[in-house]
Amino acid sequence: MSPIMKFRPARGLANQEKSGPIVQIPLLCWDIAHPLLGKHQELANDLNSFARLAADLDWQSMPELRHPLKDGQTVVVTDRSSRVVWVSRGFSRLTGYQPSEMLGKTPALLQGPLTNTTTRAFVRQRLARCEPVTATIQNYRKDRTPYWCRISIDPLYNKQAECTHFMAIEEELLK
Repeated sequence: MSPIMKFRPARGLANQEKSGPIVQIPLLCWDIAHPLLGKHQELANDLNSFARLAADLDWQSMPELRHPLKDGQTVVVTDRSSRVVWVSRGFSRLTGYQPSEMLGKTPALLQGPLTNTTTRAFVRQRLARCEPVTATIQNYRKDRTPYWCRISIDPLYNKQAECTHFMAIEEELLK
């Protein structure tokens, strides 16, 4: 059932103060009726796109996005050489980069002069062994403003049990 909107129709343009009785009509514009619809649609699009990617890349099992991504979170999928193959739609809001600007590049593009080299080395070592890793790191937006984030990276395996990709969930930390 559609939500109902109440309004009082005008009887004539020249005389707006004379209006008729209140009329109820169905509200069919869901982006007004339900302000979260855009976020739900974005998540659904991301999940569908992610499922197609998983099928195309022949992953052993579909990695789970256990809950809807919160504001300030994004998903990045890279290949074994750390080249970005997919980003969620929230990536642009977080970083300022459009997905097309990141495809084929490495997440190192998000790092800058204050990014901790020890943390970077720790992440690289874990990924070289196809081990999950979680770290807090300072990244940079496209306009070069820094932000702190927590990254959780999991290896992804194909049906031959070979590590082929990594999925990172990046969450901006409070400023």
